[in-house]
Amino acid sequence: MSLPMPTTMLLSFRASPASVTNAASCHCHSHSHRFLINTFRDIDHGLRTSHLSSASSFSSAAVYLDDVDIAAARTDCQQPNSSGIVNRNAPLNDIKCDGMRPVFEAHGKSSRRRALLAGGLMPVMLLSFPSTNIAGTVTPAKIDLSKAPTHPFDAGDERLREAASLFQKALSAPTVEEEESLWTEVIDKYGNLDAEWVSDIVSRAWGNRGNSRSRQGKMEEALADFDRSIELAPYAADPVLNRGVTLESLGRYEEAAADYEAVLLAQPNDPAAWNNLGNVKAASGLWDEALSNYRRAVQIAPEFSFAAANYALILYQVGKENEAFKQFRSLLRKYPEFPDVRAALAVTLYAQGLTAEAETNWGRVEDLRYRDRNWVRNTRKWPPRLVKALEGFLDVKAVAK
Repeated sequence: MSLPMPTTMLLSFRASPASVTNAASCHCHSHSHRFLINTFRDIDHGLRTSHLSSASSFSSAAVYLDDVDIAAARTDCQQPNSSGIVNRNAPLNDIKCDGMRPVFEAHGKSSRRRALLAGGLMPVMLLSFPSTNIAGTVTPAKIDLSKAPTHPFDAGDERLREAASLFQKALSAPTVEEEESLWTEVIDKYGNLDAEWVSDIVSRAWGNRGNSRSRQGKMEEALADFDRSIELAPYAADPVLNRGVTLESLGRYEEAAADYEAVLLAQPNDPAAWNNLGNVKAASGLWDEALSNYRRAVQIAPEFSFAAANYALILYQVGKENEAFKQFRSLLRKYPEFPDVRAALAVTLYAQGLTAEAETNWGRVEDLRYRDRNWVRNTRKWPPRLVKALEGFLDVKAVAK
């Protein structure tokens, strides 16, 4: 079965990703819908990327930019196959989406791809960077959809076609460093042109460069890029969402929550924003609020597996074990190799005294990081009650050896 569409969608998806091979946790609009698909490896950032499709249409697709496994997710509208793999080379024109809106004329049809959600998993698991290293506060965002472009751009403008080609080159860059360099080239080459499409397209480049910098740990530079993207395109939700993900990774939860809430004020049915808001509420110990946020994300996008996983984990945290078990089992029927959920089910079964079933499920968890208490507590950030269950399980296994 194909993985669910979840960023980031960096979305901030904190549960395991939709990748059924090495799933990880994730985070992840009109401006650049982030579809979060992430794995718990290396740097788990889920960021919505603004796409400019092949020389003809400017499309916003949500892509989980993770650089690992299924990091090649091409657009928010293409689902991985049964192995959790997305065809990186699939032509954008071959991918069908709902929610199209005009951006500029392309073969008689303009489109902006609308992501259902990426990151199959909670927006993403973010690396934590010391917030003390990042000076200053961000200006609260206020998204004004009325300022969005209302008519197609001139597809006959050769400069626009060149910009589209350079966008594709950046999105296909083999390394994040080269990607950052190409976004800089877009900004420098087109930023001062006198054309109606410049602010819209260059704002996307600023946002995408912020994503690439965030993935490299250049958090101060990333925040500055998102600020500039928001300034140029005050109607765009994605740079606000992605800035929130970056702030979340720095532990600046109140500011991150403000960005997610700004997205929801403009687009109340954005599942990535609801999921990410749940992440910061959970990080702040506001379990009931987190549960409500995750529930809302799942109601809006039932196939958003990462939000569903996050919801299940918090159900267990607040003492609703039976509902949590039901959710764990339901997810594993759809995605048997979902490591975050498989590990959670194993340790909670053990806590209930169901040792044999717990061991069977634990044996199917191939990701060795779930044996690392520090990683689970501080990087994956399971809720405390689940961490306690894991530690009890690992203690007994250590004695048994």
